[in-house]
Amino acid sequence: MNHDREETKRLERVSPEVFATFLRAKKVAQCCMSCGGSRLVVPETDDAAYSASLAGSSSFAEKKYVIWYKISESKPASPDNCEYRVICSECGFTSYYWASLVVLWLEADLFPVEKTGGKK
Repeated sequence: MNHDREETKRLERVSPEVFATFLRAKKVAQCCMSCGGSRLVVPETDDAAYSASLAGSSSFAEKKYVIWYKISESKPASPDNCEYRVICSECGFTSYYWASLVVLWLEADLFPVEKTGGKK
């Protein structure tokens, strides 16, 4: 497996549940930093077809993950060059979270559900 694909797989390990747990663990406010609204949205994959099209393969795992965005388009996707977003559905304010911190937190076994198959 090439290095770029390995880095992409690291980014795609961040499921909506993992990201939400990371934000809670870091005590991130559960409301919009601009308007104070409570309807926050995290962009995530919709279905396996979308995931497969990103991977260029129909055998790609059918698992939701938080969509990552490259910081610099001229560099390859990696946790150091990507971010995850939280968007307020009331005012549109967007906050960005550096993917490297989220991925390293996950890889450091700080997310107990993944290791136990969903049981804490």
